Amino acid sequence: MKLTITKSASIAFGAVVYLVSTGYSLASSVEDKVYTGAGCHAYFGSQAGDFVHSARSLRNNATSARWTLCPIAREKVASNSGVRAFVRVQRSTAASADFLCYMMNHTGTGTLTSWGASTYAGTGAASLSMGMSPTNAYGHHAIYCRVPRGSELFSYRVVEF
Repeated sequence: MKLTITKSASIAFGAVVYLVSTGYSLASSVEDKVYTGAGCHAYFGSQAGDFVHSARSLRNNATSARWTLCPIAREKVASNSGVRAFVRVQRSTAASADFLCYMMNHTGTGTLTSWGASTYAGTGAASLSMGMSPTNAYGHHAIYCRVPRGSELFSYRVVEF
């Protein structure tokens, strides 16, 4: 029996050998994503005009705090191991409310199953950190933040285990 190896199969095999030899796992145990704050939107549609989306952030231009929803593309859909989020914000000196963020996990039909929260009362830039252990493997995640007036949400990082 003669074994014939095509050029494309040889290249693919070589790539796998290289990745494994350099310590890269084909079945990575962690998914790490960073999203721009400009991808967040007003939680209440009537308040959409209160936010300014720019290349660098989402800014609340209203005279009071507003809620925003930041979507998360879940990668590890069958995992219950856990998830952490880090939200990069800047709280205005004119703000009267704290910066407050929740990360939530819902079932496929929207029932809340787990959540984590973080708050920031200082002024200037900060990173809010929160974590949770999802109880629904095929549910979805989202981050909800109360953005004080004049404050910005720059980015959010999501790490799934």
